[in-house]
Amino acid sequence: MNDYQRRRFASRIIDSLFNTVTDKKIAILGFAFKKDTGDTRESSSIYISKYLMDEGAHLHIYDPKVPREQIVVDLSHPGVSADDQGRTLPHSGLLFETFI
Repeated sequence: MNDYQRRRFASRIIDSLFNTVTDKKIAILGFAFKKDTGDTRESSSIYISKYLMDEGAHLHIYDPKVPREQIVVDLSHPGVSADDQGRTLPHSGLLFETFI
């Protein structure tokens, strides 16, 4: 996925949610760049997640192969800390969830 496709994909998400994602909860299921790996290098999920968070979305991210700490490092969004697992963080829009 190139940069244009990433922006277009995120824009389509926003458009489908009545042109705003501010304060809306969105689940991201899968964060690595390919199936059955914890490798997130250049994952499109990073760019799309950052874009949605910048637009005010509250993200619930789940990937069983990617450690929570790696997601925090990849997003490197102000206010996000690996110690804050399991609750919403002020001004970050990120919530770590464990789905069963």
